[in-house]
Amino acid sequence: MGDASTKIEKYIVDNYKLECDYLKVGHHGSNTSSSFEFLSYCNPKEAIISCGKNNKFGHPNKETLESLKKLQIKCRRTDLEGTITYKFSV
Repeated sequence: MGDASTKIEKYIVDNYKLECDYLKVGHHGSNTSSSFEFLSYCNPKEAIISCGKNNKFGHPNKETLESLKKLQIKCRRTDLEGTITYKFSV
């Protein structure tokens, strides 16, 4: 999702059919991205938040983490796990 704002997320929800198993949470888990509406629309199995440990911005935002928890979306974080990689086979 990069730095897509909640405005962009709303546009996606309103105009596209989206399915995903894994979601890279927008803007390091800040409160300007990954709205509850968008997260519930995507409904991924896992969400990945890329953020630095003890960063000065306080990422990820508490509200974002609470939304993920409420929606029962497994959350993985680089500040806690380090580099996160996935290997898919066909």
